[in-house]
Amino acid sequence: MADKRLSIYDNPTDSIEFLKKIAGELVNENAELKNNLDLKERELDLIYAVIRNVTFSMNWDDIQERVVELVMDFFTVVRFFLIALYGDNNTVYIKMKSSNNDECPISDEIRMPFQVDENTRWDEVVSTEEWSRFFESMSIIKGLQSSFIPLSFQDHELGFLMICKHSNEEYGKSEWRFLCTIANYVGSVIDNSHLFQLARTDPLTGLFTRRFLKQRLSREIEWAARNGSRIAVYMLDIDHFKRVNDTYGHPCGDQVLVSIANRLRKVHTRSEQIYRYGGEEILVCSHESDRAEAVERGELIRSVIADEPFIMRCGEDTVSKTITISAGVAVFPEDAATMEDLIDCADKALYAAKETGRNRVVAYSTDLD
Repeated sequence: MADKRLSIYDNPTDSIEFLKKIAGELVNENAELKNNLDLKERELDLIYAVIRNVTFSMNWDDIQERVVELVMDFFTVVRFFLIALYGDNNTVYIKMKSSNNDECPISDEIRMPFQVDENTRWDEVVSTEEWSRFFESMSIIKGLQSSFIPLSFQDHELGFLMICKHSNEEYGKSEWRFLCTIANYVGSVIDNSHLFQLARTDPLTGLFTRRFLKQRLSREIEWAARNGSRIAVYMLDIDHFKRVNDTYGHPCGDQVLVSIANRLRKVHTRSEQIYRYGGEEILVCSHESDRAEAVERGELIRSVIADEPFIMRCGEDTVSKTITISAGVAVFPEDAATMEDLIDCADKALYAAKETGRNRVVAYSTDLD
């Protein structure tokens, strides 16, 4: 009896078509596998970029800027991206960028009509009139479809991502899921940076602490010594601050300290750091300043404090009072070679400013020893 089992070789034409079909399916499967591998490789590249650029930053502004840049580079469908962080004084700090703009991300802030804290939710923020007014004049997001992802850590919200695309465009395979993964990771990094900020900042003024100064300035002096750079130190002291406390009370004195810190922040440059050194003493550290530039800068700082009266709430009364500061300036390496000696020289110059009438800036010289 003949074997009736069919073989692919019984009909050569059918066999060739069958093999072509299998080959086509394999090509398609290989293409899909390659696309999936490319996607995974791209995701891994982004994870590595986030870890490399964000993990070790302890500055909110740096974290925001780096996340904005990374998202705009990796997700081509995104036309506008914004990261918002909840801050003090009912303020939401934002960093944003459009795909139509090659410049650095833009920083801004929006004051909310309610208390901004860990209980704030993104939908509360974006439903306010303040949020709407902020974007009214921004043509870059007109016609775009907006989505939001909260930045959370341990059940409390720290801010959110705003991601905009054209309505006729779609996110690539797993891109939205990956954006959510990035948001979760960034949330934990921001929480760590917040704890770091709390550890190194004065709770009243928000300025860096004296302890952090000693950690940082000694390293910066070592770096300046290696690179032939200068560092100027300004020791500031509020004139007759005891009289303010004795006359109006310590709560009013605290208001003065906070207001002075805010004025200094408004005029400080990227090359400067501001520290609360003692009760009413503030130290400013500036890079690349010679003696003449340091004295000129010190005069600007002095005038920022002295030129406009301070408004204090003292119980039921409002008090307007002119406050002045005295300042001593010393420069590394001309005046001193170590952190301790540099601060000591600035302190001697401050004492001279106090002794010669207050509300003035004095540069250190060996005559003050």
